[in-house]
Amino acid sequence: MSIPVSIELYSLRELTKTDFLGTLDKVAQMGYDGVEFAGFFDTDASVLKAKLDSLGLIVTSSHTPIKQVDENLDEVIAYNKAIGNSNIVIPSADLSDEANIENTVRIIRKAASVLTEQGMKLFYHNHKEEFVPYKDGYIMDYFMESEPKLYLQLDICWATKAGVAPTPYLEKYAGRTDLCHFKDIKVETLTSIGTGEIDIASVVAEAHKLGMSAVVIENDRPQPDPLTDAKLSIDNLRKMGI
Repeated sequence: MSIPVSIELYSLRELTKTDFLGTLDKVAQMGYDGVEFAGFFDTDASVLKAKLDSLGLIVTSSHTPIKQVDENLDEVIAYNKAIGNSNIVIPSADLSDEANIENTVRIIRKAASVLTEQGMKLFYHNHKEEFVPYKDGYIMDYFMESEPKLYLQLDICWATKAGVAPTPYLEKYAGRTDLCHFKDIKVETLTSIGTGEIDIASVVAEAHKLGMSAVVIENDRPQPDPLTDAKLSIDNLRKMGI
């Protein structure tokens, strides 16, 4: 069974900042099943929903700054429900000291409870710093164990670069890993899916095993340009059987 493939629109930010809705046309034309938002550019929810429906694009998720999750959750819920999204993802947090880590846990606990009541899910998306040792594991483990209603959106590139193998880590939190970020890298340069050093194929197999609801392609620094990178990435990922 195929798994929907989404693109994190941060990868296409040079296009979305000048033509947000037009970029969605290009995403659909490249063969993506859905999108993960990284901001809405003041677009009315009804307009965005109509555009998505006209293109047959699903909303897999939305990266939502932790400050918004903490301070404006009601508005976040209302907008995302209106566009058909039930997955809110915290993209990063200040983890510079214990006080900030504990504050992040506070926000996670509060938001996860509210979102669950609304039939939605709260995810946390990692970078490398979430895999710094903390208490009896990593910071990421502490988040997951502090709030059972929290889900993990594992970025397989940053996990790998932090020295954590993605597949066993996904297994560890099976049932709480509906979404996954597919990203590739060559030494220290981000590159198109399938052209770097990340073991993408093993995570594709794991995604099928775990029954993920979607996988999300992201490249923070696409080359030679965002659309070329996005098309090569999805074409290569499709060849791997997703």
